[in-house]
Amino acid sequence: MPSISSLIEKYGAVPIVTTFPEQNVEWLSPDEFERQYGYPPGRIEETLSDRELAAVAEEKRLSLTEDRLAAFERLARLWNGECVGPDGLHLLADRVPSWRNITADLDEDELDALRPPSTNVEEEYIDAFGDREWFDPAPPSPTWLKSTHIARKRADYDISERARTLINEREDLPDLRGDPHEGLTHRVGVGIEAARATFDEHRRVETYVPIGGHVVDLLEHDRNGSERVGEMLTKHHNNRLYRSTWHKLVELERPAVLLFDARATAKRVFNHWQTRGIEVPGAPFRSALNVSWTRDTFHEAANDPQRTWPIEDVLTITTAWDEVKAASPTRREMVSLNW
Repeated sequence: MPSISSLIEKYGAVPIVTTFPEQNVEWLSPDEFERQYGYPPGRIEETLSDRELAAVAEEKRLSLTEDRLAAFERLARLWNGECVGPDGLHLLADRVPSWRNITADLDEDELDALRPPSTNVEEEYIDAFGDREWFDPAPPSPTWLKSTHIARKRADYDISERARTLINEREDLPDLRGDPHEGLTHRVGVGIEAARATFDEHRRVETYVPIGGHVVDLLEHDRNGSERVGEMLTKHHNNRLYRSTWHKLVELERPAVLLFDARATAKRVFNHWQTRGIEVPGAPFRSALNVSWTRDTFHEAANDPQRTWPIEDVLTITTAWDEVKAASPTRREMVSLNW
């Protein structure tokens, strides 16, 4: 029999079972539960029968109408680097187009069931306490699509795990390219670095490459045949993953380029590495990261024979996009890029 905590985790709501005057199941959000009963859910282990739980799950199942299925198909194809929608929009060439434009010819009311809530009440707490080791925010309510900001543009079609599972398990939808759990920001970052390395530095680029017991986001080859690995890092609150990226770079023993979703993320990662005994050139960073100065500093350290610093370049999505723009690839070249 499932516990209250497992039901909240799975459905984002608390089942309240009543048997008089007739059997009934009411689902309350954790906030609604606390307002009604005066204490948070989870202190008691109310349960539902398998039959009752299955009935509720069936009611909460998304009905895949023709327009909703079309939206998922466009999302998967956009993610994979194709042009979609009535205007043939491309994730990179159109610099993260809006969800409304991608689905302009579909029924907006039907697609509301896929879209994220307008606000996240926990965001202020995550911003304030997210870097504390003790902070473990509750997972958001289940949804299909999430909002994110990429280079100051809002995208309302970052996918959740349930959306990823739906897309990858349906034979009538294309599988999503990339890492099994990456989000839209990571996917865009990999794409824009592939474009920058290709059009600005004239490198041959492969993405999601298994090498040396690891999978790297990018493997970039220069004209002399030398290899450089590329890794995309985004904002989250699991410092262990940031440390694992460092260990990966050390073990691969290749020059590296790091791309970040924002300067604040880069500052946090480098300062965290510094506190863990890694000699990061220029760290600790006490103010907003100066990307230009940091790039010069890292390049100098990577080419110093007295040091073993592997990172020879560092960028944000915004600065990488500026370099792509300066290289002036045609739209056809951007659309043809394999990433």
